Amino acid sequence: MAKTTTRERVAATLAARARVLDHLVARLPGVDRGQAREILVAVNADGYTGLRNLDAHLQATPDALVAGSPECPTVLVRLVQNLAARGFAVVLVPCAGCGRTDKPLPLQGTGGRICDTCWVRDPARHEPCARCGKRRRPQKRQPDGSALCSSCHTNPQHRCSGCSQVDIAAAHGPDGPLCPRCYESTTRPRRRCGQCGEVRVINKRDPDGDRELCKRCNHTIAQCSRCGRRRPCRRITTGQPVCRSCVEVPTPPCARCGRLRPVAAYWPIGGVCRDCYRTSRANPQLCPNCGHIRPLIGVDPVGRDACGPCSGSDIDYACRTCGSGAEELFHQGRCVRCVAAERLRLKFADSHGEVPAALQPLLASLTRAERARSVLEWLRRDNSGAEILRDLVGRDDISHDALDALPPGHAVIALRAMLVHLGILPKRNEALAAADAWAERAVQALPEHHRRIIGPYAHWSVLRSARQRAEHKRFTEHSGARARMLITVAISLLTWADERNTSLAELTQADVDEWLSAGGNRLQSRHFLRWARRRRLVGELDLPRHRRTDPQDFLTEDDYGHLLHRCLHDQDVPLDVRIAGTLVLVYGLHVTRIVELTTNNLDLSDEPQLRINGHSLVLPPALGSLLAQHIATATTTSLVGRSGTPANWLFPGQQAGRPLAAASLVSKLTAHELPARISRNSALLSLASDLPAAVLSSLLGLSETAAVQWVHRTKRDWHAFLRARAHDQAQQRKR
Repeated sequence: MAKTTTRERVAATLAARARVLDHLVARLPGVDRGQAREILVAVNADGYTGLRNLDAHLQATPDALVAGSPECPTVLVRLVQNLAARGFAVVLVPCAGCGRTDKPLPLQGTGGRICDTCWVRDPARHEPCARCGKRRRPQKRQPDGSALCSSCHTNPQHRCSGCSQVDIAAAHGPDGPLCPRCYESTTRPRRRCGQCGEVRVINKRDPDGDRELCKRCNHTIAQCSRCGRRRPCRRITTGQPVCRSCVEVPTPPCARCGRLRPVAAYWPIGGVCRDCYRTSRANPQLCPNCGHIRPLIGVDPVGRDACGPCSGSDIDYACRTCGSGAEELFHQGRCVRCVAAERLRLKFADSHGEVPAALQPLLASLTRAERARSVLEWLRRDNSGAEILRDLVGRDDISHDALDALPPGHAVIALRAMLVHLGILPKRNEALAAADAWAERAVQALPEHHRRIIGPYAHWSVLRSARQRAEHKRFTEHSGARARMLITVAISLLTWADERNTSLAELTQADVDEWLSAGGNRLQSRHFLRWARRRRLVGELDLPRHRRTDPQDFLTEDDYGHLLHRCLHDQDVPLDVRIAGTLVLVYGLHVTRIVELTTNNLDLSDEPQLRINGHSLVLPPALGSLLAQHIATATTTSLVGRSGTPANWLFPGQQAGRPLAAASLVSKLTAHELPARISRNSALLSLASDLPAAVLSSLLGLSETAAVQWVHRTKRDWHAFLRARAHDQAQQRKR
């Protein structure tokens, strides 16, 4: 075919323009050739291609301006819409699909010109998806040419160079990909808004002028036809503008609960409200027809609840990655668990794009978490352990020392517990380590002249004793609190001396007596003053010994019986509180020992027993029943603690692999009017009246001194018991 020359194109354009102008002048009353030419220019129909298409269609269909047929070129659609806006008697071209005449018709369908919406819905353009098998419009083609629908195609995600979050890339900046939020906040140009005057991202120009409007001001302001206020309104072109507050939302009965609520989704059973939609999506069930776990959104022919495919709908809510319908869909047709697994991998990948081998147990445990949404929330929060761990991965330093160097907080404590529970970090005495780290921070915050004194005292006296105790005895949270208290009191004493313009070496006996006279924790400063005196940091001072007073608070017999009855039979008291209260009231166990109990300490056979300190204590049947119920339901709130290897603590805590804090259990007991200290005093007094000091010490783990003091308080003479015990031991040796 010969190529058209420029001269031939110009001649054809002039001839077509003349014929079209003649046609418009003949069909439009009061329009001359100059006005007709302006109309052609306004609808972009004065060029070679537009004129040729319009001329050919007008010659084939002389009444095209009033025919209203969608079988026409797009230039005629624009021309007719322009003429109708000018008030000429023409017929608008409807969409061949939906019949609407108020939308552009840029595409050619099977029955003529169609709008964008109908082009998307046109079955002729649909083909089977290579992943889910459903006939849908292709969104992306794979290398082999097969199509993926919009639900199965996932946009690639990158690590944002601005905020380090994993998301789709809205743009590529000089340092790498930018997520939509960073692109919006840092890259898009900012100029002064013509309406509010603030420097913001410009959304568009004012349609009524040349002002530039930000997103907040880019609304059509009109007087609402219902409330009369001037506000951003909808339905401006109808002449009855309505603001957002006055828009009436239809509230038909929900097909699930029957309440009159706005419709959130249309299912085979009908329209459902937002509450029922969320509940059904978040709680999939077993379909009785196909046996798959999916949201039951319809009914089968026999009236049973069924999933979408079994009720005649193509809505299956199945994940496009794993194919499961047991999880709620979260992003781009993928379930929340698959999205969480992908974001975990991207979050903790190193510079080579690989997750360190040491973190594989953590990712595996979080992927199996009971609630995958909680994992996504943990990844999303800026102050969570996920951000801390990401920083440690970037520095290639996942260790206790690296966590100790961070500011203390709940996120650091919870992250350390997870890593220790999964074996990524070695176990250690956290109470001792916390006291050591606290002392280091406290000493560094002191002025130089105080640091020279408190530093050696803290590290070589208090913490040294704490380490020795941890090696040979139990070192609990209370032990760590005592170490912190000794250092705090010493700091307070030096500060008190500075306020009186006195140094430690210049303290007199009168000064020390005045300091100790206030009582309280100040009495514990004797430990520091004795240490300072041995090192000749203070003069010879008379430091009276601290005399321990006997317990003064005990329960009456009636109160004791009432509390024990509540613990064993009151259903309104939480189960863990009832068990802990019973152990305190019956056996006098300290709360710090109760929280350290595990299920291995229990034998809940025909005769329930509690094994403690090498002895087996027979439990009341009522307490054994409570323990059996508690073990079946007790669980930690930690995601890793529930999904990984479960710890066998009798009272699991909020952190993975750790028991409930003793202070938390005391608070629970106090909240339910079960005073732990007074109850334990009464229990120990009762036990000491029936048991000798040696048995009491061995059975309950008390020190020998404490056991003897409790027995002396009961005024019992155990010499006969001791003679009988010595006789039995002698007989055993003879045998």
